[in-house]
Amino acid sequence: MFRKYLFSLLVLALFSSVWVTQHYDLPYPKPLGPIFDAKVKQVHLHGIENAQPEVVLLGDSTLQLGVDAGQLSSALGQGTYKVAIPGSASAIWYLALKNTILESSYKPTTLVLFFRGTLLTRPDDRVTGRYFALVDELAGRHEPLVTQLSYVQQMSPVEKMMDQYFPLYGNKSMLKDKVEYGLRYGPPVRFLGCDKDCADASVNSLFETANLQPEAARQSLINAEIGLYGSGAEDFAHQVEHSYLPEIVRLCQKNGIRLILVHTPTRVYPTRDSEPEFIRRYLTDLQTWLEARDVTYLDFYHDPRITSDMYLDAVHMNEQGRFAFTEALAEALRPILK
Repeated sequence: MFRKYLFSLLVLALFSSVWVTQHYDLPYPKPLGPIFDAKVKQVHLHGIENAQPEVVLLGDSTLQLGVDAGQLSSALGQGTYKVAIPGSASAIWYLALKNTILESSYKPTTLVLFFRGTLLTRPDDRVTGRYFALVDELAGRHEPLVTQLSYVQQMSPVEKMMDQYFPLYGNKSMLKDKVEYGLRYGPPVRFLGCDKDCADASVNSLFETANLQPEAARQSLINAEIGLYGSGAEDFAHQVEHSYLPEIVRLCQKNGIRLILVHTPTRVYPTRDSEPEFIRRYLTDLQTWLEARDVTYLDFYHDPRITSDMYLDAVHMNEQGRFAFTEALAEALRPILK
């Protein structure tokens, strides 16, 4: 009986693989890594061209909530523009630089990149699952560096074989999106008159972090931050050459853009005494590497001007924190930009 079950499963898998390949006109064997949509989201490209800022700020939700671009522009006497992509990490920052900032008809003189933890040297972080959509929005059809660093170099030999020769596995993200699209948008449009934007807004509202119990939300954020270390991620010398950081530095220098890296403050390790030694070692190695390449490094991780009452949670700042951090940032940037 069990043999019949396995045989039936094998036949079904083979039939499904042939059908998927033919129905969606997919290549076989499939090239290693994900297949990106050719269209690049250009909202920030148009924003930069319209604003023509001297300084572009790039980062994730900590930038979105932690820096007031208007206040910073006034303090610096230079125009600034924020490319804040919640949930983003180094793969998305690299793509935003390559396909948005450098593709703009107007080139800023300075790029300020905000990071925390080991995100600068973790090409595998925030590139799969729900984060893949963020990568796909900024990726062109062919992104060999992203394919290699964020996906292929993370695969085992068995995963590589499955990705190329078993279509149900290799195209799982595309198939999941097809199924999810029908379930997510079909019933609301048909029965409730709720279009795609309406359905997205409803789902995001339902599952946003604010709906979690406060302690659960806090612990989830802290676990995510602590997870940036471990499994060798804190070994900067080993990680850096397999990351996007060298290419980000190269692209900025090639295009005459001053690169400034800002280590944003959080409350995960509130004091220097509570911070593990391997974090200090990682940041010291990072700073040494940047200085050798003439890249400016600003560290606000334990800045005394940003106190514990200035946070919404362990990572994100409230309005008071945003004002204080923007003021501290302007003070540090002013002599550099002049």
